[in-house]
Amino acid sequence: MRRTDHRELTRAAGIWLLAGVAGCSGVVDFSNQGSACLVSGDSETFDQALDEGASTVFVEMVEGFGSNWQVEEASCDVTVHGSTIRVRSRGKLRDRGGPEMEDLRYLTAGCPGPLLTEGQWTLAYGGHSVSFAVPGDADVCVDSE
Repeated sequence: MRRTDHRELTRAAGIWLLAGVAGCSGVVDFSNQGSACLVSGDSETFDQALDEGASTVFVEMVEGFGSNWQVEEASCDVTVHGSTIRVRSRGKLRDRGGPEMEDLRYLTAGCPGPLLTEGQWTLAYGGHSVSFAVPGDADVCVDSE
């Protein structure tokens, strides 16, 4: 999956965000945040076998949190309306307490994508979208920011 070049800044911002948003409850909810990538059977990005035309969606909601955070939920779903593939995601992290750990973890989810037929498609996530062609673009990603 595509990663930003600002990993340290993103990690620091993620830790700050988690610490600030969790507040007293210790729980942080995420909805349609981060990036979503559609991987087709034509892709060479992931070492997985997909049938011709099949696709999978991977969502990365948060990057850069430590193991003192417990993943309570990480899910996504895909709906198709005409040639638009709409991805929705939901995630939840709970602070277990204690010092911030220095390991780097990601809140991710995967879900089955649609059967891709030849033509123009649009991948929509978090209020943004990107168009792509089949055959042609093997991997397509869209950021919610």
